[in-house]
Amino acid sequence: TPFYPSKIEPLTGGGGLNAEVMSKLRRRFEAVAYFNPSLRTDAQGRAQVIFTLPDNMTTFRVYAVVQDRGSRFASVERPLLATKDFYLEPGLPGFFTQGDQFKFQVAAFNATGDTGPVKFSAVGDGGLFLLAAEPKDPLKPKGSLKLDVTGQAAAGGLAGARFAAQFQNQSDA
Repeated sequence: TPFYPSKIEPLTGGGGLNAEVMSKLRRRFEAVAYFNPSLRTDAQGRAQVIFTLPDNMTTFRVYAVVQDRGSRFASVERPLLATKDFYLEPGLPGFFTQGDQFKFQVAAFNATGDTGPVKFSAVGDGGLFLLAAEPKDPLKPKGSLKLDVTGQAAAGGLAGARFAAQFQNQSDA
């Protein structure tokens, strides 16, 4: 039997994802965080750059190649871990077929030393109906928690899914 919520309304209590949550949605996912082929060093051979990391939770490769006035080259490589104290990683399939009923999980990660409850919501659009289960267990220090989401693809075409969670004074969306 098809799964149709008896009452279709956002799970964030009221008018959907509020402006504060929408402004915190991670949107900028890029393979290259920063690129500058013409950076110049100072008299001591140092250079400084300031940039904003993309929203990816990953390890970027910092790779620098330098050339001196004598056309000699050198290079160095270091890892740069981009993470947050609290963040979500959805584990949903890349597509659904109209009529599919499904269950998947979103992982919540805690890099802090705090323990506490997680407030979690899921919102679908474009014919994708999502229902986020209330987390039963607290999120432990340096741990993760699997958050269950069930739903149905009620219509064909493009659809979107947004997830938001709060833990202590941290949030991710």
